[in-house]
Amino acid sequence: MKSVTVQGYSGSGSGSNWHGSDFEFCSGSYEWHEPDTDKKGCDEEGKGTPSGNEGGGTDTGGNAGGGAGGGGNISSQVIFAGRFSSLSAYTKSIIKNLKGYTGTVYVTSTARTPESQARAMLDNIKKTSVEAQKKLYASPGDMVIDKYRSDRNDEENIREMLAEINRVGPSKVSKHCADPKVMNVFDVSRSKLNGVESFIGALKNANIYFIDEPQNGCVHVEIPQK
Repeated sequence: MKSVTVQGYSGSGSGSNWHGSDFEFCSGSYEWHEPDTDKKGCDEEGKGTPSGNEGGGTDTGGNAGGGAGGGGNISSQVIFAGRFSSLSAYTKSIIKNLKGYTGTVYVTSTARTPESQARAMLDNIKKTSVEAQKKLYASPGDMVIDKYRSDRNDEENIREMLAEINRVGPSKVSKHCADPKVMNVFDVSRSKLNGVESFIGALKNANIYFIDEPQNGCVHVEIPQK
C-alpha cells in the first residue's frame, strides 16, 4: 500500500544564501535558478531534492475538498526564499495568510517541462530507490518509474522515462507539469522550515493540498489558481 501524508481538495496528485533578483528563469527546465548554473532545484548540499511526485492521487488521497484557502491578516512573518519568483501573487498571498506558521518558505522547485520532470524523477530514484519513489505516485508515475533500468546510463533512462511521460500525459504523472496559470505547484525545503509540523498544520488548516516527502527532503504543495 502506498503511504503518504496529504490534505486538501479532491483530485490528482519536492548552496549558498539566496540572493533575490540574482535568480533567473531557465526556459529549458521552466524553473528559476542561479545564473550560470544548471542546478534544477536542490537544497544546500543535496539535502533537499526536487520532488518528482504526485500525479494522480494515492491510496490515502486528498479529500477535504474546496481548494486552497487561508483567511486572516497577511503575516509579514512568512518569508519567501529560493525559487519563488514564478509563483503567482495569489499563491504568495495564500501562503502569507497561513495561520500557525512563522518563518521561511524556501521554494526548491516549481513548474517543470516533461524533460525536467524525467530528470527530477531519475535523480530521486538514484538518491533513494525505485520502491521509495513509487510510494509517492499513482499508476501513471509508476509506469514512468518502471522504465528506469540500473544498467542504463542517465541519458538512456531519461529518454525512456520522458517517452513514457509524454505517452501517459505529463500532468497525469506530476502536477509539476500542469499549466501554472491553472495550478501553482511547488516544493518547499523541509530542512529550511521553522518546524515542519507547524507548516504542515498550517496547510491543513488552510485546506491546501500537500504531500509530505521526507525521503525527497521537501513538502510538495498544490494551489489552484483563480
